[in-house]
Amino acid sequence: MIDQPNNTEGLITNLEKEFSGTVTVHTNLDQEVIITTKDKIKLALSETKDILESKRLWTTPLGTFLSLFVTLLTADFKEKSFGLTSSVWQAIFVISSIVSIGYLIKSLYLLYKFRDKGDIEEIIKQLKLKQRDKGTAPNNGLWQAGGTVRH
Repeated sequence: MIDQPNNTEGLITNLEKEFSGTVTVHTNLDQEVIITTKDKIKLALSETKDILESKRLWTTPLGTFLSLFVTLLTADFKEKSFGLTSSVWQAIFVISSIVSIGYLIKSLYLLYKFRDKGDIEEIIKQLKLKQRDKGTAPNNGLWQAGGTVRH
């Protein structure tokens, strides 16, 4: 690999000379690089997708329960509607309401459980985890502690 001179300093110096007195130039060129595998990215994004879905899951059972509950409060179940008696219709709505309450409780639990997860910083933190941090065997020895490649 051929070493090329770093022209960034010369460019900044030229900019400062051209704009001296009228513009202040600030540089912030620090970067952090994460090297990982495709399967680790897929896993992190899949877990985040599941977390984000569980955060909005509670709306469906809440809407279902409210609809069933309002129906129970306001409906006058007639005899022999669609071939079923009024007590059977009432039992269907009561059981459906109980099931939707159970589903709502489960979805609210998941919302509480994942309340601090699923943001971009969490994904980055997951991708930065080293194998030793997860309790698996260390890598195959190609990388040294400083991040340089051993041949």
